[in-house]
Amino acid sequence: MIELNQCANPWLGLAPYSVSQSDLFFGRDRDISDICVNIEENTSTVIYGVSGSGKTSIINAGLIPRLSEAHYLPFTLRLQHDSSVSYGRQIIDACEIALS
Repeated sequence: MIELNQCANPWLGLAPYSVSQSDLFFGRDRDISDICVNIEENTSTVIYGVSGSGKTSIINAGLIPRLSEAHYLPFTLRLQHDSSVSYGRQIIDACEIALS
C-alpha cells in the first residue's frame, strides 16, 4: 500500500494555482507561449473562458512567472464592481502597489 500525501498530488481540484505553485503547473506550455506572444505583439490581451476552465491558474502559475523571467512586470487586478472606488482608481492603486 502506498500512502500519498496532499503535496504529492499536483492537481488542486477546483482551487486555482498560485504563482508560488508554478512548479506544479504543467500541460499548458503551448497556451502559455501563445498568450505571451500575443502580449508582446499587442497593446491589449483578453483571456476569457467558462468558469473553471483554468484562466486564473494559467495567469498565476503560467504567465506571471514566464513574463517575469522576460523582465515584464505582470500583476493581477480584479475589479470590484460593488465598490465605492471607481474603476480608474482601482487600476491606479493596483499599478502603484505593483511598482512599490
